[in-house]
Amino acid sequence: MGLIDGIVIPIAFALFLWMVESVRLLLLPIMSMLFSLMLSFGCITLTSYLTPVMSYLPSLLMSLIISMSFDYSLFLSLRYREE
Repeated sequence: MGLIDGIVIPIAFALFLWMVESVRLLLLPIMSMLFSLMLSFGCITLTSYLTPVMSYLPSLLMSLIISMSFDYSLFLSLRYREE
């Protein structure tokens, strides 16, 4: 994990916690991100046995997974709190 990821991820968790005001709802993006990371990097590993994988793919994938998991979790959490 790069220096930028080490800085951005805690800030994103702090902002998410500030938005939803619940530590339990903070588990949703953590679980979503971990599951997505394991699944996608597992697929990349299996694919790399068959064909070459671009060198920038893991960092691009990490950025996409982090942003999408936080965005989707924020959407679901705020929607859940409205109801």
